[in-house]
Amino acid sequence: MELLGAAVPLANGELPCAYPVNGSRIIPGFCLYFVGILYDYLVHVGKREVIRPYLGIARGILDAYTSELYDGVAPTPAGWNFYDWSAGWQSGIPQEQSEICVEFNAHLVYTLYLQAEIERRFDEPELVTRCIRYADSIKDALLKRQVVWSEHALCFMLLSGALSAEEEKELLDLLLRTNGETLSVYFSHYLFEVYRKYRLYSHMDEYLKKWSVLERDRFYTVPEEFTTDTRSDCHAWGAHPLYHYIMKQKENGLKQKNV
Repeated sequence: MELLGAAVPLANGELPCAYPVNGSRIIPGFCLYFVGILYDYLVHVGKREVIRPYLGIARGILDAYTSELYDGVAPTPAGWNFYDWSAGWQSGIPQEQSEICVEFNAHLVYTLYLQAEIERRFDEPELVTRCIRYADSIKDALLKRQVVWSEHALCFMLLSGALSAEEEKELLDLLLRTNGETLSVYFSHYLFEVYRKYRLYSHMDEYLKKWSVLERDRFYTVPEEFTTDTRSDCHAWGAHPLYHYIMKQKENGLKQKNV
């Protein structure tokens, strides 16, 4: 947490992605993930005093992306708009984006709702209202557009809590038609979160078969990608099924120490 917060935000509030390397390289999605890290720590550990010093950074990041909305949505931000090592996405950047990036806007809606919960736990009702207002406005504007819904954007929207029951059903149906075909190892975490939210554990079990081939391919740690030519044979994000296993057991009434 201290390492993440040690990077110095840019003047507009964005957080460089490569501390302690000097420079200003920005991955906008990673800026939003910083807010997600604060949320996860607060929910799972609960120590508000650890989170408090970083609230200003989180608020600055979201201000950077909500201060200049265009037709209700955030324009594609400058920087490396990496979202996943998906087929057809050069350098991990969604290829259908033009003036807006659907994945980034869906991610922004999701993150604004995370920040709203953080603000609620710090007794900041005005900031809760502000986050939800921005999130709902972006969500409504996005749904009015004829956009291409990638699995990545669908996951963020379904996890956000911003959708009506009708909108939720429509987007979930879209996602279940493909069941994560375009997602790499790391982003399947969010697919699993969707499965867990809707208790679609049979879908999760089926998807987990992707990990079963690792031993056959002589991997003894989890790689960055499901390929034999992955650039990293030991990548932390490939271990996320362990988190989902623990969460599933906890939801079934078992104490974490017994898992």
